[in-house]
Amino acid sequence: MVVFDLDGTLIDSAGLKREAWFEVFRAAQRPAVERALEENPFADRASMAARILQIAGGRRPPATEVRSAVRRYASVTEAGQASCRERPGAARLVTRLGRRLPVYICSGTEQRSLDRVLSRRGWSGYFRAAYGGPSPKWENLARVAGEAGVRPETLLVVGDTSDDAGAAVLLGCRFVGVHAATNDFDRRRFRMIRDLGELEVLC
Repeated sequence: MVVFDLDGTLIDSAGLKREAWFEVFRAAQRPAVERALEENPFADRASMAARILQIAGGRRPPATEVRSAVRRYASVTEAGQASCRERPGAARLVTRLGRRLPVYICSGTEQRSLDRVLSRRGWSGYFRAAYGGPSPKWENLARVAGEAGVRPETLLVVGDTSDDAGAAVLLGCRFVGVHAATNDFDRRRFRMIRDLGELEVLC
């Protein structure tokens, strides 16, 4: 069984998600955005929006402001995720793997947005299931293993960040890293690939 991250792994969108926060907030709030992203780059979107507003305003923000920021962020990121280029060979790979293995997605993208992005790309049918936020990735990996009735160590997790690698290590899954500018872990610890096609010989 293979579990893919989405952003930065199958599609070239990791930088897009970060930059979207700067588009959502005013230029005067840029220092708050930078600080919040530095504190916790993998926070779910509601927590991130709330933290940015708190830093910028010096107070706990009203829930209505947080929801408004989250809606704007979702609009920006979904458009980008749906239209950005895929990593070379991504769609062909998951199609071929799916003919002989269960293939899943565990993404940090909020669940409803994830479903819409996959639908807009025409990818919904490629995966046995796709699980997103706000659940953490380790929890979604455990869900995949539980629903499939297998031990977590039988899963092969493919991703580009420490969020992916950390979740895999926590549950004892195998992990393969995809070379990317977003790699924020020690590449020497894991099997790394540059071309997604290399996965076919590992599965």
